[in-house]
Parts: sequence; C-alpha cells; structure tokens
Amino acid sequence: MNFFNFIPEPIRNRIIQFLVSKAGGLLVPWIAGAVAIGVSKLTPFMPEAVSTIDQSSVVTFIWLALMALVNYATNHWLTKYSKVIQTSLVQTGAKLHVDGWIGDETLDAFEAHTGIPVRRAIADAPPSSGSK
Repeated sequence: MNFFNFIPEPIRNRIIQFLVSKAGGLLVPWIAGAVAIGVSKLTPFMPEAVSTIDQSSVVTFIWLALMALVNYATNHWLTKYSKVIQTSLVQTGAKLHVDGWIGDETLDAFEAHTGIPVRRAIADAPPSSGSK
C-alpha cells in the first residue's frame, strides 16, 4: 500500500514538489529535528517512548542535515549566477520568472534575445570524457 494514497492527488503532488525542491531539501531535516526534540521532551512523561527511539535514525537525521547543508552550499552559487542572467533577460523585456534555475523559460528567453541556439549547442556538445 502506498503511504500517500489517503492524501488527495493535488495535495500529494504539492508535498512531493516541496520535498524535491531546494527549500524542501533544507527544511525537511530541520522539521525532522524539531519532531525529534519534541519526542525527547515528551519522554520524561512517557518512558515507554524511549525504547522506540532508534539510534540509527538519529544518525541518519544528522547525516541528512549535513548533506542538505552541503547541497545548499555547493549549489547556491549556481542559482546566484542564474538569477543574474535571468534578471538581465527580464530587464531587456523577456517575460520570465527569476527563480535561479535555468529551464525552458530561461533558454527560450536567451535564444530569443541573443539568437544563439543554446539547445542545439547543448545537444551537439561532445560527451564529457571525465577527469583527466
């Protein structure tokens, strides 16, 4: 049985979009941490809850929080410079949402403004040979 079957599809899709978004990657570990803190504060009142806390889950939470921070730190510069490109395109009249992610809208606006067929250049690029 799928865990999300009881949630209506539009809400389920929004939850999934959040979980895979940049904000979701940053917030989910903190939400899990808040839940863990809440559980730890309740344990004096419910001693039976202590036996249900799994140490490997705590380690996993810490690992995920660190990975989310590393992901944000390594990808932040990508979105920063993407926003610069998008802002420049908007200032030249492009109808574009400045979100920091290069997608179809950004490529369409760039191609329309510069006349450079970026998609074709990407498609024709030779495959990366990896590190040398």
